[in-house]
Amino acid sequence: MPEPLLAVRDLEIRYGAVRAVRAVSFEVGRGEVVGLVGPNGAGKSSTLLAIMGMVEPASGGSRTPSPRPARFVRRGGPRGPADGA
Repeated sequence: MPEPLLAVRDLEIRYGAVRAVRAVSFEVGRGEVVGLVGPNGAGKSSTLLAIMGMVEPASGGSRTPSPRPARFVRRGGPRGPADGA
């Protein structure tokens, strides 16, 4: 099986005492389209920020074969829908 373009393993994100994301794991392969769906406060944005390297996970993390997406964002690329992505 080919290496996934994105692998997220046991991702946990905390903001102080609040655990915003717990035990999230998934892989995205070449040609796949994936969406994160859930109610407000479910941790969708926090998960994406961790993948981009803009939030430090409490544990777990993500792996891509390419450079971290945050490098693109820091150079002026869009962060999300409000930024024109």
